[in-house]
Amino acid sequence: MSSSGECSAFLMHIANTRDRLFYGSKRQRITLIDEDGKAQAAVSEKTDLFAHLLVNVSDEGTDIYDGLSGFMDDTVEFEGKKASMEVVLVETPPILQIQLQVRVC
Repeated sequence: MSSSGECSAFLMHIANTRDRLFYGSKRQRITLIDEDGKAQAAVSEKTDLFAHLLVNVSDEGTDIYDGLSGFMDDTVEFEGKKASMEVVLVETPPILQIQLQVRVC
């Protein structure tokens, strides 16, 4: 019979292995765009863990490469103003999961 401590250590090892295989980190930076279309200073920057990338391929003719490009560099609205959102993969996991999002009407 294994002790409770051995069981906890085994479960922790499984969780650590899962995290190393499937989790990475990404940095998201939002930069306001002025009326001339020029970028100003970054107004928001954060680093998060991720287990998969959610990539939008719902527009006709959009493939995974277009979707990834849109995921990494997009124009968004931030606090009522036009902004550029950049995503950089800081650390990619050995097993990178990409979830394709398709909207059906």
